[in-house]
Amino acid sequence: MKGAKKMAGYQNDFSKSNNAVEAENSGLFPASLISKKIRVPATLIKDNLAIAEFHHTSSWYNETAYYDLDECKTFFETETGLALIKKYNESKNEVSVFINCTVKWLEWSGTRNYPRCSEHSEHGAEVRVKGKTATIIFSNGKTMTKRLTTNGFSFISN
Repeated sequence: MKGAKKMAGYQNDFSKSNNAVEAENSGLFPASLISKKIRVPATLIKDNLAIAEFHHTSSWYNETAYYDLDECKTFFETETGLALIKKYNESKNEVSVFINCTVKWLEWSGTRNYPRCSEHSEHGAEVRVKGKTATIIFSNGKTMTKRLTTNGFSFISN
């Protein structure tokens, strides 16, 4: 039938719903794809623009936020958008140093089928944070790097 609307469902080996494909054909995309197209970090898109629609993706039917590509382009060409990009880029290069910290983290051992987790902590460490990464310098001179979002990782400046 000509002009018939596609039924809801999946195609492309369950990578995304028919509605998600239709949204992409009309200029709506996930933040990760828009980020690559306009060279703006996806976190800035997610934090500053309204979600246009939600669509299901993957064989697990994940709900993914879709944003309007033209709206994103327009916003990040404004003074406000350009200022946000500049601030984001400057914060990536900024290093914050915390001295005499208590650091806690998890270490995994065992096998894939029988993993074991052990909690560790150290007092008196120096922590240097750059962007979303922490470099821990222990009192014995050893270093360790962790993402700030890593499960089980935390530090407190004393």
